[in-house]
Amino acid sequence: MQKKLKFPLRFKILLAQLLGVTVVLSMITFTMARLFRVDKTAYIHDLTSTVVLHTAEEANALLVGYRERLRLFSRIMGSNDLAGRQQILNGLFEEFGEFLMVTRSGPGGGETVYDQAALAAGGLTKGDLLGFRASHPLPSSLAGGEPYLENSTVSAKLPTLTLTIQEPSPDGGETVTTSGVIRLDKLLRLAHRSRVFETFLIDAGGRFLAHSDRSRIATAAKGELWSRVARLRSAGMTMEYQDGGRGMVGGFSRVACGGLTVGVQIPKSAAYLTSRELLGDLLALSLALLGGAALLSIYWSRRLTRPIEELSEATRMVGQGRFEIEVKLDSGDEIGALAGSFNRMAAELKNRETALKDLYGQLVQSEKMAAFGSLGAG
Repeated sequence: MQKKLKFPLRFKILLAQLLGVTVVLSMITFTMARLFRVDKTAYIHDLTSTVVLHTAEEANALLVGYRERLRLFSRIMGSNDLAGRQQILNGLFEEFGEFLMVTRSGPGGGETVYDQAALAAGGLTKGDLLGFRASHPLPSSLAGGEPYLENSTVSAKLPTLTLTIQEPSPDGGETVTTSGVIRLDKLLRLAHRSRVFETFLIDAGGRFLAHSDRSRIATAAKGELWSRVARLRSAGMTMEYQDGGRGMVGGFSRVACGGLTVGVQIPKSAAYLTSRELLGDLLALSLALLGGAALLSIYWSRRLTRPIEELSEATRMVGQGRFEIEVKLDSGDEIGALAGSFNRMAAELKNRETALKDLYGQLVQSEKMAAFGSLGAG
C-alpha cells in the first residue's frame, strides 16, 4: 500500500492565508498602478499641450516683431529721397541688434545693407552671406503672401535665419521682396528654456530651425516625427511616437507667422519615472505586508494546531492504556470543548478500568474459593 505524503494542517492554513493575501495585494497594487498611470498620462499630455502652445505663442510674437522690423527696413530702403537714409539704416541695425543683413529687390532694382561690425564679430563677411544665398535661392513667390523662413547658418559661431516677405510696391506696381538675415539667439534661448522638455522649431521644408540639441539644427526631421508633424491638424495636439529608438510624448503647434511648427517632447522613461517609483513602492509595501501576513499566519496556525497535536499525542497515550493523561484547557473555543470532552472520556475510561480491575479481582478470589471447596470435598 502506497504511503500518503503527510502535510501538516498549519502549513495548509499558512498557504491558504498567503494565497488570499497575495491575491488581494496583487489586485490592489495593479489597480492603483493602473489608475495612477492613467492619471499621469493625462497630466503629461495636458502639460505637453500647454507648454507647446505657450512656446508657439512666444515664437509667433518674436517672428511678428521681426516681420514688422523688416517692413520698416524695406520702407526706408525704398525711400531714396529720404535725408540721412544710410544713418537711419545704421541706427536700425544698432537698435534692433539681431539683424545682420537686409536685401530688398523691387521695380527699381535691388539693394543690400548689412551690419559690418556684427558680421566681423561673428567671423563672417557680406560675401559669405551672399554666397550662401546664391547656393540657396529664395522662392520666386510666396504662397498667400505669407513670410518665408529658413535656417541660413553659415558659421556655427553665428547661427542665423532668413526671413523673407513680399509686399506690393508703394506705387501699387510690382511686388517688392525683402529678406533679412537675423540672429537665431532668441529662438535658441526659447528652445533651451525648458529643462524638462526638448523644444524644437521645424520650418516648412521639414528642417530643424532651432533645437535644444544644437547638433540637430539645420538637419532634416525624419521618421515618425516628421510624418506626425506633416499630418498636424490642431494646435496643441499631443501624441506618443518613436524618435531615434526612444519612446516619446510630444506636442505640436503651428506658428501663424513663417509657417513654422513648434514641438516639445519628453521621453516616456522620464515622463513615467514617478509611475515606476510608485510601482516599486507598492511592490515593496506588498512584500512587507506579505511577510507580515506570513509571520502572523505561522503564529496563528501554530496556536491553532498545537492543541490538536496535544490531543493527538494524548490519544496515542490513551491507546497505550495510560488513562491518567489530561489535556490542558487553554481556550474557550471548539478545540477547548474537544479537550474537555477528551478529559472526561479519559476519566471515564480510567474509572471503568478500575472497576474492571476490581471485578477481575473478585472473580479471581471467587475462583480460588471454589477451588479450595472442590479440594476440600475431594
